Amino acid sequence: MSTTLPLFWPLSSASTEERLDASVKLINGLEQFQDSKPVASAGSEDDSEEENSEEEDEDEDGADSSRKPKDDLNSEDVKYALRRLIRGLASPRESSRLGFSVALTELLTRLNTVDAAGIISSILEASVTSNSMKGQEIRDTLFARLFGLTAVTQSGLLFRTSRLTTSLSSPNQLGPPASSLAAYQTTITELFNLGDKKSWLRESSWWSIILALKHLYSTQGVEWKDEAVEWTFETIYRGDRAKEWTPEKLGLTLTLQDLAPEQPWKDILAPTFRNPVLVSSPNLPTIARILKETDDADETDVKNASGGAFKLQLHSVWNAILEAIKDGKCKASFAEFYRVCVDESLFAAISSPERKSWGFQVFERALAVMPPEEYQYLFTANFMRTWINHLSFPDRHLHKAAKKTASEIVKAVERNPGVGFSLVTHLQGAHGSQQFDRITRTKTVETILASTDIEGVKKYTESLVNQLREGAPSDVDPSEQDSKRRYVFDQLTALMRNGSIPKDDEWINSILELFILHGLFTVTKKNKNSGINLLHYVTKPPLSDTLRSACRAKLFTILGDLSSQTKVVKGESGESTRVTSSAADGELWITKATNIVGALEQDSSHVSLLAETEEEVAALRTRARKVLKAIRKKQDADDDASRGAELLISALLLETYNEEEDDIDVLESCLDATEKLFGLSKKSKTTEDDEHSPIDLLIDVIIGMLEKSSAFGKAVAIQAFSFLSGRVESSTIDLILLQLEQRDVNDPEDEEEEDAAEAIAEMAEDGQESEEDDSEDGSDDGSENEVDEDEELEVDPEFRKQVAEAMQVNGMTAIEDDDSDDSEGEVLLDDDQMMQLDDHLAKVFRAQAGNTKEKKGAQREATHFKIRMLDLVDVFLSKQPQSPLCAANRAPSHQPCRFGWSRRTPII
Repeated sequence: MSTTLPLFWPLSSASTEERLDASVKLINGLEQFQDSKPVASAGSEDDSEEENSEEEDEDEDGADSSRKPKDDLNSEDVKYALRRLIRGLASPRESSRLGFSVALTELLTRLNTVDAAGIISSILEASVTSNSMKGQEIRDTLFARLFGLTAVTQSGLLFRTSRLTTSLSSPNQLGPPASSLAAYQTTITELFNLGDKKSWLRESSWWSIILALKHLYSTQGVEWKDEAVEWTFETIYRGDRAKEWTPEKLGLTLTLQDLAPEQPWKDILAPTFRNPVLVSSPNLPTIARILKETDDADETDVKNASGGAFKLQLHSVWNAILEAIKDGKCKASFAEFYRVCVDESLFAAISSPERKSWGFQVFERALAVMPPEEYQYLFTANFMRTWINHLSFPDRHLHKAAKKTASEIVKAVERNPGVGFSLVTHLQGAHGSQQFDRITRTKTVETILASTDIEGVKKYTESLVNQLREGAPSDVDPSEQDSKRRYVFDQLTALMRNGSIPKDDEWINSILELFILHGLFTVTKKNKNSGINLLHYVTKPPLSDTLRSACRAKLFTILGDLSSQTKVVKGESGESTRVTSSAADGELWITKATNIVGALEQDSSHVSLLAETEEEVAALRTRARKVLKAIRKKQDADDDASRGAELLISALLLETYNEEEDDIDVLESCLDATEKLFGLSKKSKTTEDDEHSPIDLLIDVIIGMLEKSSAFGKAVAIQAFSFLSGRVESSTIDLILLQLEQRDVNDPEDEEEEDAAEAIAEMAEDGQESEEDDSEDGSDDGSENEVDEDEELEVDPEFRKQVAEAMQVNGMTAIEDDDSDDSEGEVLLDDDQMMQLDDHLAKVFRAQAGNTKEKKGAQREATHFKIRMLDLVDVFLSKQPQSPLCAANRAPSHQPCRFGWSRRTPII
């Protein structure tokens, strides 16, 4: 390498990787030049002066280098590099301060031909401020001094025990030590002065002092170590700084107590602190006031020297204290420290928003530093009040800080899923709210549960169910009790429907038991011997009818979701298989639900159905269970088709328990078709020549379920058809395609009612608005326009008849002849008659408008129904791509699907 000049520019790059690469190349190049120094031919003095002059011209600052101490032991490139690196610390360009300080630190680490005093002198001379400087220049210069002194400390030059080399030709000839007490004192003093001069430099300056003290105690063989320690304690704890306690001094004292426990700390800390161990219970109130950085008139023996503008960033001493508590170096528990110094100080009711923002940051640091068993002490009363208040409303000052805290809690659960349930209990505990997510308008609890393990989810579910078990006090408003119970049901439903929350069959089954029990039954007497844990107690007060209806709705919502889910299950042989609508044991979830209902029905001494059962319905349920039992025996021979029939019958059987559904004929038709399809009864064998095939009847039931606007019915119908698609016949395809053809919902005569009603309504409004204008102007233009519009409209005769009757009732004769003269048909009415006429006409128009809305609703339902039918076609094409019936779906003989007015066409 001929020169190192090109390597200085990349030191200011914004890229960390580029800066480090330039530093490595620069230091390696300087080492090569330094190693070649002894063998280099000596040039004349004039040549040397000329080279020095050229280097000074290349220097960006162009300062006089004659004031620097001479060092003939360093190569010219090394001398130039030292000068330029020191002066470059004050450069305002991009990241030059970072790049130059790293290179300077590494260079000082490798050189054994420079002493600490000389380098410190160069740094101080290059960072002198003056009154003529601008504010930014002063700032850059002070930072240059800070970074330079820190580089000397980090390089180890300040405490280097080796002696300088006096001659490159005689390496064994040693000179004075590379470090000295005077250099140490100068460094510490200048760092103190920096912190005193600018408050925004105080934390960084004291951090460098702490770094120097750690190097002093860790370096062996420093001859002046004892003098340095004594001078340091004298400077910090005696004299002018004795009563100035700042967070920086707390951090330094915490470090010194660890480094020098033999010091008389009781005398050193008195009278400010009562206990010689800094972080101990008696000292916590004083520490809390210092960390809060506010002056207190009651603390006359302590002078707070913090000053300066508020700094949003949390002070580093907090992290040091948390680390000390975690390592057991303090005589105060984390719970006590957090309560006194954070909850009762930063989160106090009278605390400023700025201090509360510090509190949120301390909470986040504690989550990262402290072990999980300490998390329980974080959710204190003041913190939870402040957090919930600022998290709930976006216009609060600390809303973003509160959201960040919520995200940090989620991250803590992701690092340790086992603590998820514990954190949720605190969010919903005494200081939080059982409806935390709803109050804060977030999904904090839901997200935490999504990150926790299955055991945590089970524990949380148990806590929710226990809230139903707990009886409410007699003075509690029933509506409030219903609200709490509704929240429990909403939470359980949200857990079931959230795909990211871990689940297992046992847990899902317990949720189904809860919704079935409270939605379809009532517990009259507890049964401690029952396998269903919910029967071990009686819920008091009983659930309201509204809540039980909500339970039924949520039950069918959950079953619809489970029917659509597909998961991978490992068999006994270890092979993975994909199952749909089923649990890990292969049984359909809807079948499990019907088994739960059957078990509860049999326990009639402890449980009773909410709705009375008619004999016909009871007989049909018994028949359905017999058919289901017979189907399961045939699943080995025809697995898919039998599972489709089982799914369909189980769903219809469950709907017979729903008070909102009362269509037992569909279940009976489904049972008849199933018996025919699988030959389950002798009667079915004698009816083989029936007009419609059994599969067509089953698909007709499926089409009927799709016609209803029910998510449960759609999910079951689509999945059942997927199972039965292998049995589909040509007539079945025709039945499906028949539903896609264009058909009118209403009679052809009724199709024009909508346009007519709208036109008549417009005419009525126009007549009222123009009545006064027409009478004043005496112009017949308005009436002529209305007549012209009437001639163009084809008004519904029935509707026109109703209008005519309304007019006749009020003494007006309908004008049947449109060509007759207006004056002949004119009838004069008084005010009372006009009011009566208005009332009758208003009723007619309202009825007509209602019919129009019903038609529009019917049109929407018809469109949705056709979309569902297309879903069936899509399922068949995907499940049976090789079937010859696929061609029928693309046959041109059928009319193209138009999403217009239509209704389902039944098979019979």
